[in-house]
Amino acid sequence: MIIIKIMGGLASQLHKYSLGRALALKHGVELKLDITWFENIPAGDTKREYFLEYYNINASIASEEEIASLLPGLLIRRISNAINRYFSVSLPLNGYISESFISKEMFDNIKSPAYLAGEWNGDEYFLGIREKIVSELTLKNNIDNRVASHLSYINKGTTASVHIRRGDYFSNLHANKLHGVVPDSYYKQAMHLSSKEGVERFVIFSDDTSWVKENLSLHSDYDVLYVENTTPLEDFYLMTQVDLNIISNSGFSWFSAWLGSGDIIYSPKCWVSDVNMNKRILSGFTDKRMVYVL
Repeated sequence: MIIIKIMGGLASQLHKYSLGRALALKHGVELKLDITWFENIPAGDTKREYFLEYYNINASIASEEEIASLLPGLLIRRISNAINRYFSVSLPLNGYISESFISKEMFDNIKSPAYLAGEWNGDEYFLGIREKIVSELTLKNNIDNRVASHLSYINKGTTASVHIRRGDYFSNLHANKLHGVVPDSYYKQAMHLSSKEGVERFVIFSDDTSWVKENLSLHSDYDVLYVENTTPLEDFYLMTQVDLNIISNSGFSWFSAWLGSGDIIYSPKCWVSDVNMNKRILSGFTDKRMVYVL
């Protein structure tokens, strides 16, 4: 049995599922999801909805007994975390894996049963089962007429998505210091390169569309559609349907592009301000469609 702790936003949930699925398939065991984080979201964390129930996933919800069977006591966890932090040593205890951003080699050495509670990035962990992940991370229900009209626009010709992430990257001091906001020049340069690749129209996604309209003036240079009043599920789906993706320094836009079949994924070179962490993040992206701009 593999249990993985699900938390965070839509892309984080889908990514963690993919990690757990890869490990479960490797060992020929069932994948279980610990979704208790959504029942009592810690103070200071962004409130999130549990989204995996809307997808054709191959997993079930872990019971309290199953979680407890693999979760060490609080004192043991604190000791393990302290050792990991101060001595850079990984000590999985009774199948409990709490270290984030572990290497592919360490990931491949995880045995079953195991409980995973951490953060990872990139596709290297589950690259070998891409087709299965793509087929399972499809929505159970059909999209409604509003989204269908956006899809009609996308299908009229060669189309690119542009995901402009602001939100807490702009308003939250800690997030802004770590992630920052991708400069306007990146999007304009990526859109210019896309037009040279034959892109005829752009679909703009943002958590601050009003700001984008007022400050980037994209509509004055290109045929654009601003997607508004949609859900994260709808936005994520639409971003998988385009011919080319222009992503931000966000897992939401990267993973939707990875799941899609577009020919090129334009990405910023800087995802976080910390140089070493940025190098680690970029090294986790193995998709040959990635093209880095600015």
